[in-house]
Amino acid sequence: MFKYLARGGLAAAVIFISLTATASWAQEGKDAILKARADFLTGYRAGNVEKIMDQFHENATFAGTLGPFWLVGKKAIGNLWRNYFAAWPDRDLSFRGQKGFDSKPELTFFNDGTMSIEVGYILMYMGSGKAPPVVTNIRYSITRTKTADGWLIANMNVSRIPGQ
Repeated sequence: MFKYLARGGLAAAVIFISLTATASWAQEGKDAILKARADFLTGYRAGNVEKIMDQFHENATFAGTLGPFWLVGKKAIGNLWRNYFAAWPDRDLSFRGQKGFDSKPELTFFNDGTMSIEVGYILMYMGSGKAPPVVTNIRYSITRTKTADGWLIANMNVSRIPGQ
């Protein structure tokens, strides 16, 4: 065994343990974020602003298709969702990746698994019952940070795909 360790086996063992630990926190983070995305979607479809805002960090930032300015903080972001849900009571959205409707958004981890960036596309449907429905293709990015309260959104940026 000592001959094995002397020939680089220790380095290989450390790398293996490191990769195993990395895979573990990455999988745990991915599972938590997939659940958070599903909870966001449930809140969105139900018009439940509180469920959506549970996802945001207190000092989060947001830029979206419905306004030209950055919003800073949960209160401002929550007001946007309240106004949006009041204007379009009939709505839906779906998250997808870059390879079409059946693909999943890309999720990358940073800072030893304490920060993630998710990029993808959203197909958003808005209807009020009084006007023709609006369907919008959106590209988005969500930056989350791991906190004691879970994976919270620090920044969300959504924009209409050019040419739409």
